Amino acid sequence: MSEIKYIVFTLGDQRYCTKLDKIKGIEQDYVIVPVPAGAENIKGIIHLREEVIPIYDIKQKFNMDDCNDGDKQILVAETHDMKIGIEVDSVLAIVSVDEKDIKPTPKVVMGDETGYLDGVVKIDNVGNFNAKADIVLSIGIDTIMSEEEFEAVIDSLDNSGEDLETEEEAVSDEAMFEETDEESISDETDEEETDDDGFEYVVEPEED
Repeated sequence: MSEIKYIVFTLGDQRYCTKLDKIKGIEQDYVIVPVPAGAENIKGIIHLREEVIPIYDIKQKFNMDDCNDGDKQILVAETHDMKIGIEVDSVLAIVSVDEKDIKPTPKVVMGDETGYLDGVVKIDNVGNFNAKADIVLSIGIDTIMSEEEFEAVIDSLDNSGEDLETEEEAVSDEAMFEETDEESISDETDEEETDDDGFEYVVEPEED
């Protein structure tokens, strides 16, 4: 029987996992820039290797309090032809799981708000994490955000790009004003004349 690789992580005092093939990297040195009036559950954006990546606030999605003021990590995932970052408290391990240890999510817990669950995985204690249960909920990267959330994320990224262009235009306008001032100064110096010996002098305005 074949195996599937999962990455196991923590949110608060709970373990979760997701399929490794959706994860493109793990980041721990980053700065999240908030996006004013951004999409729901989007914590902000990061600039990572020439890419702007939205950071999804999975704790807010799960209505969990964010009590961790320490170091966190970001799972960089690719879905729907775009990259998103999912901030987690810690990454515990990457594990290989037999297909027989992967069960579908019980229908009784499935609903409109839990469509992101794509299975229940049997995983023994990993990373010295004190877990009493040996089963872990698997989160589907492709379903963690609704279609409406994806559209809102794309719109917020477009708007943040427009804001950046506006800032660049403002800088350009400021430079233009500075150039205009220099031209005005240049025009004022045109009042100066040069005598036959090359000495510059200012033409005084005639008095009435």
